[in-house]
Amino acid sequence: ATAALRAQSHAVGSRHRSAYDHAVANSERRIVDSFWDLRDDAYDNPDRWQGVTAEALFQRLAEYVENAEERGEPIDWRGVAERLIAWRASEHGA
Repeated sequence: ATAALRAQSHAVGSRHRSAYDHAVANSERRIVDSFWDLRDDAYDNPDRWQGVTAEALFQRLAEYVENAEERGEPIDWRGVAERLIAWRASEHGA
């Protein structure tokens, strides 16, 4: 009986880990897509990004991530890219 319970527990744990691994992979894919979106916008609109320092970019990124954490929400990486692009568009007047 103990061996059967152990096997059942392992099967449930494996399914849980599999779902967790899938969620992590999706999150990582969203992060990658978000950074590519930012890169594409910088390529398509170089004037919008000219003069932006690494410090300013990482400051904004840190603020968006921190705000989500403070609200207890997951980080919406697609939304982060959209907000960063909107920030540059509003600063540049585009």
